[in-house]
Amino acid sequence: MNIGKIKKYIPWCAVALPIVLAVVVFIFGVVSPIVLTKIFLIIAAVLLVALAAVLYFLLFAFAEKRRNFFLTDLNTGKNISAQDIGFALVNDRMNLYLAERIESEKDVWEGEILTRHGIFGQHDVYRPLVAYKILFDLAEENSSRGWGAFFSMSENAFTGLTNALNSVNDNNMARRLMQLRQMKDDARLADFIVGNRRYIQGRMVIFVKSNIDMFDDIIA
Repeated sequence: MNIGKIKKYIPWCAVALPIVLAVVVFIFGVVSPIVLTKIFLIIAAVLLVALAAVLYFLLFAFAEKRRNFFLTDLNTGKNISAQDIGFALVNDRMNLYLAERIESEKDVWEGEILTRHGIFGQHDVYRPLVAYKILFDLAEENSSRGWGAFFSMSENAFTGLTNALNSVNDNNMARRLMQLRQMKDDARLADFIVGNRRYIQGRMVIFVKSNIDMFDDIIA
């Protein structure tokens, strides 16, 4: 059983334990020949049941409801397994993420989205995904329109792109991108990104799976 499943069952165990203890204490209370002991044990059993009820309301009824950006089915609201996460799902969700924050694809290809603040979630967890998404979309589109926007990326935005890659220890890709940009070799830069399309896909999936708990959002 993985850690995620263990964490899922801990609240239920917290509620079930006092109920089990209540049953045991109640039985001892019923069979006790001493009246005072019987009364105390029955009262204790009732208090344990009350404790279980309080824990239930705190952990479930009144707790903040959460959904995971990558694990919650958008149509049904039900959770899917982290093992079922593939690139198609990650890419679809990142399309949704970007669509809510940009006005045109040019905002992505020019990297200006990476210069913004307060949109990347806790610990900026979405920032590396956005950086990879920029590179993947460029490779997938592979058009003069996309490359023209990318090659005109500002120094500030490009630094944001490579910093995002460095933040997830993808130093080799960040270094090579920077080298090719400094060389002003646009053709080789485009070829490098297109040639690493599958690698970029894999990095996105691995990053999501490795940090899945950080993509939880509180919902009403």
